[in-house]
Amino acid sequence: MLSIAPPEAIKKYSKSDGVIEFSNGAKVQIFGADRYERLRGPQFDAAWVDELAKFKKTEQFWEQLSLCLRLGQHPKCIITTTPRRNPVLTQLINDPDCVVTRGPTFDNAANIEFSNGAKVQIFGADRYERLRGPQFDAAWVDELAKFKKTEQFWEQLSLCLRLGQHPKCIITTTPRRNPVLTQLINDPDCVVTRGPTFDNAANLAPGFLKNLNKQFAGTRLEAQEIYAQMIDETSGALWTPDKIVYERPPSEDWRRIIVAVDPAVTDYDTSDETGIVVIGFNANQQAYVLEDATYKATPSEWVKKVVALYHQYQSDRVVAEVNKGGNMVKDLLMACDPHISYKGVRATKGKAIRAEPIASLYEQGKVKHIQPFKALETQLCTWVPEVSSKSPDRLDALVWGLTDLFLSGEATHQYKVWV
Repeated sequence: MLSIAPPEAIKKYSKSDGVIEFSNGAKVQIFGADRYERLRGPQFDAAWVDELAKFKKTEQFWEQLSLCLRLGQHPKCIITTTPRRNPVLTQLINDPDCVVTRGPTFDNAANIEFSNGAKVQIFGADRYERLRGPQFDAAWVDELAKFKKTEQFWEQLSLCLRLGQHPKCIITTTPRRNPVLTQLINDPDCVVTRGPTFDNAANLAPGFLKNLNKQFAGTRLEAQEIYAQMIDETSGALWTPDKIVYERPPSEDWRRIIVAVDPAVTDYDTSDETGIVVIGFNANQQAYVLEDATYKATPSEWVKKVVALYHQYQSDRVVAEVNKGGNMVKDLLMACDPHISYKGVRATKGKAIRAEPIASLYEQGKVKHIQPFKALETQLCTWVPEVSSKSPDRLDALVWGLTDLFLSGEATHQYKVWV
């Protein structure tokens, strides 16, 4: 009540007594459902009871409240509640003097049935597999661009839209680039309507609009977040395809070889992949990306992969980010092979700040790929600081590895001899 009433309407509020005095003379007293005995003595001309069906001592509460409603010609009580069955609520619903108004009804399967016969079923974006079976004549999808598995979701929803003469789908979303949204925007059968945030200025707080301008004006996100324009992510990417050169090293004279890891600590459907990239620093003072072994797996699985690569390439060190897993990465590696050389690295700067010097190494021709690594290169050339939402696991691993090779002062050192 305090949050929705205009400040000038409230004359006084006593938190200790739970009393609100309004400037028009009205007074409101607040009571907790579990303290119904405090209702002995006060008297009112009106009451509002919220979620009566959840009260633990409904009958005792209602008996006491009824005795308080004795002021004015027609004292009233409004009850808003989920209709769970209990004696008081049953009595009131069947009372001819009680006016009962029902809103849309919900069931446990997130179904809504309206009084005009319309039915709505609600699904979560992360549970798109539940769309197998249902069928609709219309659908509304909110914030499609932020779904983690957009393509799988859209494929499944498309199969559900098969009722009626012309089934339709409405999508409301911030226009972040992804394959499904790009396809729909370019589809001649799709009607696209764009609405700048300022078109709705009459319904937004002036402070919000001011902060929005302050936050986004003059930035790359202004077009996306305020003016509903799709940003071409590649235009702001730190890497471009022309910077990536394919070349084999002139010799196998490796000064150092690093297995770089950006670990994922969980293995859910929504979890990131574990970035695993092998990079070598050759005697010709060039770095070569030797392998992208990134994949999704449990920690116990990917740590075995890392150890196998360490031995396969006769590496000098495993470098792994520890921001999420902490000592978990080291403990798992040591448990798998206690003789591995390991270095944990912690991100204290933003991803863009860490990636920019590495992108510069590509521009200077100091980093080559021994062959095309499509998934890695796609991530490099499409990730844009402050725009891209997905965590770039392959890019992160690459950055950590090249940072250790070039920027830690250890590039020319050789740590061990493999026999």
